[in-house]
Amino acid sequence: MNKSQAVISLFDAWLSYEAHLQATFPQKKAESLIVQTRTALLRYTLPGWGFSLPKGQRLTAQEREQGLQFLKQIQIEQLHEARDLQEKSFEALNVAGNSRQNYRWALNGFIDWCKQQTWASSVPWAEKKRRATRKRKQKRFAVDRSTTPALTWPEFLESVELLRAECKPRFLLSTQSKRGGSTPGQLRSLSAIAQSYQRFLCVALLAYIPPQRLGELQHLKISLPPSSDLKHDANVHGRENLIYYDENQWWIRIINTKQDQMPDRLIPIPNLGYDNNRCFYQYLEEWLLHYECRNDQAETLSFPGLRSCLNPQHDYLFTMKNGQAYAGPRLGMLFTHAVGHVTGKLASSSLVTRMFLAHVGAESTLTPGFGE
Repeated sequence: MNKSQAVISLFDAWLSYEAHLQATFPQKKAESLIVQTRTALLRYTLPGWGFSLPKGQRLTAQEREQGLQFLKQIQIEQLHEARDLQEKSFEALNVAGNSRQNYRWALNGFIDWCKQQTWASSVPWAEKKRRATRKRKQKRFAVDRSTTPALTWPEFLESVELLRAECKPRFLLSTQSKRGGSTPGQLRSLSAIAQSYQRFLCVALLAYIPPQRLGELQHLKISLPPSSDLKHDANVHGRENLIYYDENQWWIRIINTKQDQMPDRLIPIPNLGYDNNRCFYQYLEEWLLHYECRNDQAETLSFPGLRSCLNPQHDYLFTMKNGQAYAGPRLGMLFTHAVGHVTGKLASSSLVTRMFLAHVGAESTLTPGFGE
């Protein structure tokens, strides 16, 4: 979400957070977090701002709907009061200790997420705690490194599918009716959609053409056609690693930099099909060439590839959010975080190679690819 789409009420923030949870976690986990956070807000925090205290042990459908509407009256600047108001509600309702801990955790997750959003940059209480929040996350990540179970090859392949599922212009939001169900959420920002595509493509290429070095992906340059027919001149960038299209096939060319007279490697990118009648090339070409979506007015919007929405200042395949090329370990960090947020486990390109070798049983079974 960019600054022109500023969130001005807790209702707006809640809708964005709900979409974030659905994009970050598997469906059952996301639904559980949504219910817990919604209860933390509506039952145990809103009464401090004047919302009528729910009568029963559980929120009724009507109370949920009324609570969500009440959120529209609370400005984002008031969120700093939420923790104190929640504690007062705990005391007034004599909430058990273990329940208090769960709902504190849920509310804190919502508050911490809000603080990290660009639209909160003008809110004083959010800005002054950003650094502390980042330090806590870094510390927690370091602790997880020693306790997280090892990622397996099947789990890694599953992570590709989970990341592909995030490549949507809208996420479904749960409805507040008695029947439940879901409804399409607001159109995501183009930069958010682009980043989802980039995470998926980075992880997918490591999965579909194993084993390979992440550094070779990081230094792939694009050879795009001057016209829409996708014809390609493989020498357009001279002696550089390329991703290009030729004879109805996407290819990767890795230049041999060793003094052993070995030829350059030409690697065909497989065009895997998916259960929603889409294929890998569609995602790749929507990233590089042409992307369409419908806005909230049902108008079709067209862009010269999602990559262009990040305003890249270079011709590498992947680009940082600020338009600069990836350098050093940054693409590796993108890969690690992408796999980690859908699996809860740590991953690296070297681990992917080891997992693949263990999965196939022997190095001799490998087909030509990266990193040879």
